[in-house]
Amino acid sequence: MTIEELDNKLMGLYMIESMSGTEDVRKYFPNISEDSNLAHFQVLAPEYCLRAKHIILARHASDVKEDRESSAGMNLIVQDIIKSDYKNIPYAKSLLYPDIELVVQQISIYSFVSLIKRIDDITDDKRVVRTALNLDALFISMGYYTYITALINNSFNNSFNELFIKAWCNYFENIFARAMMFKMAKDTWKEDRKGVPF
Repeated sequence: MTIEELDNKLMGLYMIESMSGTEDVRKYFPNISEDSNLAHFQVLAPEYCLRAKHIILARHASDVKEDRESSAGMNLIVQDIIKSDYKNIPYAKSLLYPDIELVVQQISIYSFVSLIKRIDDITDDKRVVRTALNLDALFISMGYYTYITALINNSFNNSFNELFIKAWCNYFENIFARAMMFKMAKDTWKEDRKGVPF
């Protein structure tokens, strides 16, 4: 699938969901957490899925200059990934699994890394969790990892909404376990996840 083809698909979804609501997207929800705090974040997935499409498409038509510039900058990164031998790029290669549960895990993990990668002290639990709960940063990172997956993985060319919703719910289901895992790894995770773009 080309960038133009995917953008056209997302534009169609965005227009429908903007006018008719995101109720149809809710069919992709996995089991919502029994923890009411986590569930609170999980049920926001359709709203942020719509916002992710807006940011991705903003370079085409947005009244907000910052959104257009951010979208254009992200698009250049995506184009570089597509032009390169992405099958040899670790984070891109891990988005090529044919199994949706594996791909959802990868989108979720890379989105987590995107948010915390600039934290100097990964053992600072409060700062890690506070940073990881920055929804305005999260939906952009997750949106672009979902976008890349839909571009390069032929199994999911038409699955943007499903991938995003499931990755969002997975993110919050595993947020504390991942924070602990990265804390135990100390600084070695930075080398393991080197090159994560968003």
